[in-house]
Amino acid sequence: MADSLSQRYTGLFRDRSTVLHRLDPRVKILLFVAALATLQCFNRVAFVATLFAVLVLTTVAVGAGLVLLRAGPVITIAMLISATTWAVHLAGPTVLWSLGPIVVSAESLSFGAALGLRLGAMFAVGLVFLTVTRLDDIHAGLVLLRVPRRLAFIFSLSLAFLPMYVAVALSILEAQTVRGLDLRSGSLYRRVQKGVGIAVPLFLHVARQTHLRAIALESRGFAVDQPRSTYREYRMTLQDGIALLGAALLLIMCIALRVAGVGYAPVN
Repeated sequence: MADSLSQRYTGLFRDRSTVLHRLDPRVKILLFVAALATLQCFNRVAFVATLFAVLVLTTVAVGAGLVLLRAGPVITIAMLISATTWAVHLAGPTVLWSLGPIVVSAESLSFGAALGLRLGAMFAVGLVFLTVTRLDDIHAGLVLLRVPRRLAFIFSLSLAFLPMYVAVALSILEAQTVRGLDLRSGSLYRRVQKGVGIAVPLFLHVARQTHLRAIALESRGFAVDQPRSTYREYRMTLQDGIALLGAALLLIMCIALRVAGVGYAPVN
């Protein structure tokens, strides 16, 4: 059971022959940053909703549609929390509803919806990036972009370990459920108490694995600051250049639109 869970949650990469898959990892990282920067240029619903739809379609096209569907409830809750927080935090002349100090206006509601959609779009960007890029390519791309080697390694390693720990947590939860643990009944305090049965073995597993991997890295000379080669040879192609040029032009256009006030409204 634990093996099947590990296979299910270890990594998001899908080996396909799409245009995004064939790009150099350096280009993918720069496109990822450019996409996030582009999303920050707009806070009006129409513009952000268009970008959100494009990113969702891109997620499905690169093979991450099922992952997006499974993560849908979590992403939706995060979007609703963001939208609600901004809707009650900001003020506007067109008041729709009020309850004491809480006032919701048409302007704040529109702004909150835009920010919620933008958060969902950022999740979609991350899913697309992890779906089209191998973890070792992420590390190599960061190093080739002159990111410190240790920082690049820690970042790529965290992406690899997080799904693994999710799988371990699910296997522990299933084992405890078989033994009679019921996390769905009782008050919130009782549920937290029951959660210790999952948290303790999970923390022990994480601590043990961290210690073992630290020993393994030291034994392989990880701390030695010497130039290192990579298993794959990475070379930029014409396709990579076109992708970078297109992303740069798109980002410049979006920045120009924001400066001109198109698709962006100042926050009061």
